Amino acid sequence: SILVVKIGTIGDALLLMPVLKAIKDKQQKSSLTVICSKNNYEVFNRYPFIDNLKVFEVSKVIKEPSYFLGFMKDINSRDYDIVIDFESWPRISAIVALFVKTGHKIGFKTKGQFKHKVFDTAVPHEQSRHEIENYASLADVIGLGTDFKSAPSFKIEFPISDSEKAFVEDLLKKEGVDNLILFHPWSSGYKGNLKEWGAENFIRLAGLLAKDGYTVGITGTKENQAASEKIIRAYPDNLFSFCGRFTLGQTAYLIKKSRVLITVNTGIMHLGAALDHPMIALHGPAG
Repeated sequence: SILVVKIGTIGDALLLMPVLKAIKDKQQKSSLTVICSKNNYEVFNRYPFIDNLKVFEVSKVIKEPSYFLGFMKDINSRDYDIVIDFESWPRISAIVALFVKTGHKIGFKTKGQFKHKVFDTAVPHEQSRHEIENYASLADVIGLGTDFKSAPSFKIEFPISDSEKAFVEDLLKKEGVDNLILFHPWSSGYKGNLKEWGAENFIRLAGLLAKDGYTVGITGTKENQAASEKIIRAYPDNLFSFCGRFTLGQTAYLIKKSRVLITVNTGIMHLGAALDHPMIALHGPAG
């Protein structure tokens, strides 16, 4: 019985999927439970090899002290052989692992975080290597092996349902959108502002694409809608905002319907990679 803690972002969840799949392929009779968050639940919920999902709401820990105790009581209603904390920086995940009563606990030793003290086995987190390789180093403690990247399960995939495809097809047909190029100008999280390219640059690029007959769609959340309108006002006949209109799965199919995705370094970039879609990724100076 394996318990995984991963309460971070969409992008990190996507990067973790090939490692979890490789674990499950190697330990086929194992039961895999994942403690996730509201932010990444829609990623984990797509994969049938995950047996149980437990949503942990970090915001409630401070507002409702009894919430944490109730959550851990639910987690501890069963025994685990292995507990793996796949978070490299947040300490809250290590606290969750600490309160799990059973299992050999594995996690990262990250510089300056001191969270490794709660683990039975701590593995150095190296910023010089790809995060998937860091995740694999934790899984290697239970015998994943370093050759897993040559296996078919290493490929990151993102399943899309027929209903999600139909929703996007209907909307694009209704609004007469074709020859589509997608912009995702927004980032979030740690030093998210350093990853953004600036609205003025996306406006200039939209103008060049409009001259060549392309339609530009802008993806994002409802909170990005006001900022997207600043870009759209420059070329209202060729730009559409999809901010806040799609679920993650619908956004994934919208990406597949586009000619190319142009995005900053954020979860949508990792989604584009999971879909193996043509993409231009813009990376700012955020470590």
